[in-house]
Amino acid sequence: MVLTQNMQSYIQDLKSLSEISNFNYFNKKDEAFEKIYEKTQQMDVDLSNAKEIVQSLSKRELSVIQRYKSLADPIKTESLSQEGAYNLLMHNYENIDYDGDGYVETGIGKSIPMIPMEAPHAFREKFIASLKEMQKNGANDFEMMAATITTFGTYALMKNEQKRYEEDPTFKELLRQHGIDKIVVQTPSFDDSYILELKEKVEHPQGGAYYSPEFVQGMQKFFKAYATVSHRLRPSLENIAFQHKQNT
Repeated sequence: MVLTQNMQSYIQDLKSLSEISNFNYFNKKDEAFEKIYEKTQQMDVDLSNAKEIVQSLSKRELSVIQRYKSLADPIKTESLSQEGAYNLLMHNYENIDYDGDGYVETGIGKSIPMIPMEAPHAFREKFIASLKEMQKNGANDFEMMAATITTFGTYALMKNEQKRYEEDPTFKELLRQHGIDKIVVQTPSFDDSYILELKEKVEHPQGGAYYSPEFVQGMQKFFKAYATVSHRLRPSLENIAFQHKQNT
């Protein structure tokens, strides 16, 4: 299967994210699953044949996959989409939205990506490095998860609502009754200015918004970590820019 450059970098970003304590599940170790993974790789699994390959596996192998993927119910192969089947056969950090419908399908389950693929690789990389900086300085899992949800949650939620509006006639009619006849979600800049705007909203809430002291304290740890990572990366970026100028 040919992956786009963004898909390849996104997979590597999720693998890097798995080094953070509350995201370890992205790179869970399981020898039994690895044997199935190697077997299906040798069968040249891709989106076009994933469902057929899953259907060819034994009950024991399906049980191994069910455990590795932490699925509540046994895998019913006839109900799978090609993406849902393909992601069953991949490592957790390789479970992404391959068909571009806004959801990550794993088996029959659908989820919203933890980090949007629309965010540029450079931003995803800096964000993950910031979480690692937080962890190094003693931040707890709640604070790191809060930083993740605050940074990406609103965008992910609105994308989900947009998808629901497009696919669910009942939901569309309900919104129309309340004067909403269209949902348009603009992709944020996902850069330093985006983080600065987020910092301003958290530290100086407007319109009656309220954030608990614990939440604000945790987010301040994230903003401090982001600033540290940005400062650390700046010499490298300046060097890249200098080399590019020398070569042009």
